[in-house]
Amino acid sequence: MIEIAFDPSPSQKLEQREQRAQKLKERLRGEQQNLHQRLEELMAHSTVERPRADSLDSSRFSSEHSESEDVEVDVEGLPCSSSNKEDATAAFSTGQEHSYSNISNFWI
Repeated sequence: MIEIAFDPSPSQKLEQREQRAQKLKERLRGEQQNLHQRLEELMAHSTVERPRADSLDSSRFSSEHSESEDVEVDVEGLPCSSSNKEDATAAFSTGQEHSYSNISNFWI
């Protein structure tokens, strides 16, 4: 005997989709609860193991002087010989004219 499979009616399809969606929601809720529990455990361990950065006395850090605060670089004042200029220009040159008005090199 050969059985012929019929397509479920539109209402049956909708019901099946709703059942799958409900199962998925339940699974995601359970996963979310597990993740929340894990997060709480991790947060509890991190506060026990080490003090939080914002609870440290930051006044000792603010009075320290950073050397990088006073460093200034005068790029224009650096000596540059003609051979160095040519080397630097050659390093950045691609041999092509870079112009937005040049249609032949238009990027798409």
